[in-house]
Amino acid sequence: MKASLKMIWSLLIFVLVTYAVIMVGLFFMQRQMIYQPDRRDFTLAIPPEPGYQVIETETADGLTLRHLWAPPERADAPVFLVFHGNAGNVSHRPGKFTFLDDSGAGILLTEYRGYGGNPGSPDEKGLYADARSVLGWFANAGVSPSRIVLYGESLGSGVATKMAAELTEKGTPPRALVLEAPYTSVPAVAQRRFWWLPATLLTLDRFDSLSRIADIDTEILILHGTGDRVVPYDMGVELAEAAGPRARFLSMEGAGHIDLLDIDEVKASLRDLAKGSALPVPGGD
Repeated sequence: MKASLKMIWSLLIFVLVTYAVIMVGLFFMQRQMIYQPDRRDFTLAIPPEPGYQVIETETADGLTLRHLWAPPERADAPVFLVFHGNAGNVSHRPGKFTFLDDSGAGILLTEYRGYGGNPGSPDEKGLYADARSVLGWFANAGVSPSRIVLYGESLGSGVATKMAAELTEKGTPPRALVLEAPYTSVPAVAQRRFWWLPATLLTLDRFDSLSRIADIDTEILILHGTGDRVVPYDMGVELAEAAGPRARFLSMEGAGHIDLLDIDEVKASLRDLAKGSALPVPGGD
């Protein structure tokens, strides 16, 4: 009997120690799991799409960052400010938006710290600083927020939502906010994936869009595919419900995490924004 109890206690201790080691390991590795940059200098690998130029911005914490900018055809045309997802760099993105080439809109592809040859290491605070530096560049160039369509792809949806909230708080909301395959928050995604850990409590970078989206005073377009295996589809639904009547939710049956912009209905909605048109009223004709 004593031998059996000793064996049970030994097994329990082993399980608890193993659990603790895994939890500690994931805690210290979380940023490597969230951010997966291609650190190669993107200026050496720009795809052949015409019209883009490299611009530089200065962050509040002293970093000089480079980004890709395709100016609009008209001085009053909308401009898309794009925050990409967690992997790769901006050299992978120009081809994604070629369907907007004839719209006359401008596109600025933001590159984060630690990505594409830029200095620094990515984290939530840093990505917000990077985004603010680009908004500052727009302000210096005479581009008002009323012309800016904030576009967030996956991880970048949290950055775009934060910037939309800050602009709204200043009384200068953006032209629109577009969220492609967005999450409610990073802790919520982590908790789904690591359901057996207290992931919500351990997550350092939170990007809590759900707590911000209801206060954003602009048109909101949320794109999500029912076949998304990276960010749960119901998170897009939850964000749309929290955003209220200003939001339009495009549910794409069977679409995954990276193919939403291959769909004609999505392209048409983005072209409307690029041409300065309003989004259709949810539930309208």
